[in-house]
Amino acid sequence: MEILVVIAVAIVVTVLPVKFAASLMGAGRSGFGWSLVAVVVQGVVSGLARGLASSPLVALIVAVVVGSAIYAFILDTTFLKGFLIGVIATLIAVVVVLVLASLFAVSGGAI
Repeated sequence: MEILVVIAVAIVVTVLPVKFAASLMGAGRSGFGWSLVAVVVQGVVSGLARGLASSPLVALIVAVVVGSAIYAFILDTTFLKGFLIGVIATLIAVVVVLVLASLFAVSGGAI
């Protein structure tokens, strides 16, 4: 049961911010399924960039540029909007993680 909760939280933290950002940016495809595909493909490419790049900075630059192109292609929008989708989704994900962490910290301290 715990593994299902972890999977659900991972989906909420990764896919839903992309879906919301794509809708906000007016992407042609902003549904959950398209957002899931975009996140999976972008994750694979980021992993490859980290593994193949000579430095973390190069890996980051490649991941951002290629990730923006992936979001643009899969979500049917422009490269700039793909970049903004990535930025907005990351900001949303960070806020969600901080809120969840603070909730768990508060509930953990009460025990």
